[in-house]
Amino acid sequence: AHNLGIWVNLMWLQGAPLRMKTLRQRYLTLPGRLTRGARRLHLALPVAWPWKEQFLAALMRLRALPLLA
Repeated sequence: AHNLGIWVNLMWLQGAPLRMKTLRQRYLTLPGRLTRGARRLHLALPVAWPWKEQFLAALMRLRALPLLA
């Protein structure tokens, strides 16, 4: 888990690296909800969540990675 946190810091998050405690508090305890509509999953995030833009940017970078088959 620690190595995964370091990898997330390096690959997905821009700026200064975060400590594991901060990473857990901001992103791993995500106050979101998965909803389903039109056969697709949607992630509903709170409007006033302070790290929403950073999380969505990291999610877009993750989705841009090529899939290995």
